[in-house]
Amino acid sequence: MRNDAIWQSQQCWGRELTAADAKDLVILFNDPLCLEYIGDKGIRTEQQATTYISQQQHSHNQQGYAMWAISAGQNSFAGVAGLVKRPFLAFPDIGYALMPNYRGQGLAVRAATAITQLASAQLGIPKLLGLCQYNHRASIAVLRACGMRLQAELDVPSFGIKDCVIYASHGKICAES
Repeated sequence: MRNDAIWQSQQCWGRELTAADAKDLVILFNDPLCLEYIGDKGIRTEQQATTYISQQQHSHNQQGYAMWAISAGQNSFAGVAGLVKRPFLAFPDIGYALMPNYRGQGLAVRAATAITQLASAQLGIPKLLGLCQYNHRASIAVLRACGMRLQAELDVPSFGIKDCVIYASHGKICAES
């Protein structure tokens, strides 16, 4: 495994986000498909991206997981993938977003599969969830390829979540109220 790899699969690996990724994050999070399917993260500047990076580093240090950079070659930034803890879900949600020139190559499936294995084997997370818009066929295909199955439709207006479906590795999906 590479020295900087948190997870690794064939053709890609995950590493901590660094300040050097700020410019690429601005491009990624303002891509029309990311805005449509992930939503507006409000990252328009490299300074805002640096704040996001700090938040992910804090999450990694506190929880053992975060969103990580996907690398697919020598010093490349292919996107982000990782785990997010949402207050309305009982278990972490797997997420991923790829730069346009890396889409359609199977990297999301490889990254999500590696993260699923990491979550189970090293982090001891018993269940994973996948939240996406009901019409995002590519994301649904990734979740299914990781062995997740459709569990429910989900709207959480207070968090800006609407018209979504949730996939789960197994078990209960919502946090106790």
